[in-house]
Parts: sequence; C-alpha cells; structure tokens
Amino acid sequence: MNVVEKFYLKMKLIDFSWKSMDLVTCKILVLVFLSLIKLVSGLTPLLISTRVKDQQMQWVEKFMAGIMCVGGGVLLATVFIHMLPEVQNQKKIRK
Repeated sequence: MNVVEKFYLKMKLIDFSWKSMDLVTCKILVLVFLSLIKLVSGLTPLLISTRVKDQQMQWVEKFMAGIMCVGGGVLLATVFIHMLPEVQNQKKIRK
C-alpha cells in the first residue's frame, strides 16, 4: 500500500476493498459496463431522430455524428485494451 492509499484510508475518503475483488467478478463488471455504453451510444441516434422535427434536423445530424464517434471510440478502446496483454508479453519475450 503506497502513501496516497494510506492517506485516503486514514481520511476515510476512498474504500480500497475493491482490490480484493476476484478476476472473474472484475471482468464481468467491465463487460456489463462496456456493453451498456455501447448500447446507449448505438441507440441514442435512433431515439433522437424519431422524436425530432424537420426544422431541427441539422442540429440533430451533428449531435448524432458526435454520438456515433463516441460509440466508435468505445469500440476502439475495447480493441486496444484487449491487445495490451499481448503487447506486454511480446515486450517481455524480446528483452
């Protein structure tokens, strides 16, 4: 436990009991969290476009483009996160 964690524990600002969470529970929580982000990012443009009038369509198209970029960013982040262990293994092998 480092100095910052000891300080936060003393001040009771953050509970570090999450460190005892097992790997399977952590993976399930991350899976659920990322799935919800992807679902919301994917369905938001559909929900907005069905409720908007024609006069506001230009604003909605820009907003939907932004939402789709967030959804794409989440997908890219997921890919890169899954690649990290392989990259670390390759670095260890090459040393």
